[in-house]
Amino acid sequence: MRAASLLCLLAVTCLVLADLQYPQDNDSPIWKVFCSSQAVYRGRLDSIVNPGTFSTHVHKVFGGSNFSPSKPERTPLQNYAITKGASCTTCSIKTVDNTNYWTPDLYYRWDNGTYSIVPDSGLTVYYLSRAGYTGNNKTNPNWQPIPKGLRMLAGDPARRTWNNKDVKHNAVDYVCLNYNGGGFSQSSDWSGLATKTCPQGLRAQVWFPMCWDGVNLDSTDHKSHMSYPISGNYKAEGGDCPNTHPVRIPGVFFEHLYSTTGFPHGDGKNRFLWSMGDPTGYGFHGDFVSGWDPEVMRQAIKDPKCSNSNKDMGLGNNVKACPPLAPYVKGDNEPKCFINKKVPLTENLGLGRPLNRMPGCYNNNGLISGCDTSPKGSDNSGSVHIVAASVNAYLTADTTGVVTASASANFLTYNEVWSFQPATNGSVFILNTQYGNVVSAQNQAILIGTKSLWEQWTVVPINGNTTVAFRSARTNQFLSVQSDRSLQFNAKSITATETFKVSTVTGGYVPKDDGLDGYIV
Repeated sequence: MRAASLLCLLAVTCLVLADLQYPQDNDSPIWKVFCSSQAVYRGRLDSIVNPGTFSTHVHKVFGGSNFSPSKPERTPLQNYAITKGASCTTCSIKTVDNTNYWTPDLYYRWDNGTYSIVPDSGLTVYYLSRAGYTGNNKTNPNWQPIPKGLRMLAGDPARRTWNNKDVKHNAVDYVCLNYNGGGFSQSSDWSGLATKTCPQGLRAQVWFPMCWDGVNLDSTDHKSHMSYPISGNYKAEGGDCPNTHPVRIPGVFFEHLYSTTGFPHGDGKNRFLWSMGDPTGYGFHGDFVSGWDPEVMRQAIKDPKCSNSNKDMGLGNNVKACPPLAPYVKGDNEPKCFINKKVPLTENLGLGRPLNRMPGCYNNNGLISGCDTSPKGSDNSGSVHIVAASVNAYLTADTTGVVTASASANFLTYNEVWSFQPATNGSVFILNTQYGNVVSAQNQAILIGTKSLWEQWTVVPINGNTTVAFRSARTNQFLSVQSDRSLQFNAKSITATETFKVSTVTGGYVPKDDGLDGYIV
């Protein structure tokens, strides 16, 4: 596989550029939430549009650990209680913000017609308060905190055209980062990217509406209860809220950065497309499920130190300068956060090798006719389950990266999906689909992000290609199952505890209660 190295940028540099592009009133509240590149979940779930089942396309989800498929019968307030009750978040403000934020994954189409997932860095979420143009909209914006239970969708995954006069269309745009070629260029028109190179990455951006109807926490299309301002350039200056949506809340703005360096582009061909089979770029979108404490947000809105006029805020980058939010800013040594409940979903997402079609039966022409859109219809070739023969349990990776033989056949998730990547001298890397890391023989069997001799394994056939043993290329010893289901690499010969069965992933989803009820509204 041709792999792209993950792009590393100085976040403040990129954020300052964005602020220069989008000025705002000096006394307007502003702060930013920084979500690490580690997803709380990656796969085919969308609790807003497809509650209780799998989504039509792949998303990367950030934020609170209680993200789940949800259930159709839950009300927004019930969902809020669950979301807010998360034990941790992958983003920078803890406890008072357990919101879930997500966007579709980006894929690249190689000239041979296969597709690779494009690596990305973290998500930056701006909370920007904009005043209006006339009357009380201007003199008394009366910003209100985001209400408990608010859910919303910005952008349209089905959109394939663009109208520059439509404020909803203008909510999506892109920045092609090229610091050696004029800094950066911005456009809502994706087609221009075919002739541009983005050596510092492609930044996808989406603006959420900032006017609420004051009644509904959601709507059938997940948009109608919200509105963009009806006048002016809401990105730069704000605008008046319509009478139908009179409540002005902080505007939410996503920036998601993707590494394009390892993928040839700029030669007149557009090879990038979103996970819902969108090569136009117009279908990019963002989802928002609030997990905010409204009272803390109310305090932040009203505190003048949380505004753009406070230079210590650093254009929203230094949230510690905002007194109501400062106690909740995560430190540098906070433990990692992972999804609270595993989801019984298996298919190949394309992290290990290029796909013949994207999950959900999409290619660059959209939905493939006659294809099974469930996980069973995904291109699962090359993805495997590995069963430890001695204990009849599946190899799985836990949230700390430790690999054990402890998963049951009755509850298989992305954690149990593996693929083999070619290494050197006939050895392979064993990659986990959920975390995108490979098994290492350092100290114990763990997942790690590097690929050295410690991470290379020789597959030793025992019975054809379905029963094998794994020998460490570094220690020349075999992977072995211990009595506590842990894995070590201390065996010098092959016995039953060193024997593993390898089978192709067929893809599947078993609807189950996510175990997150018992909420208190």
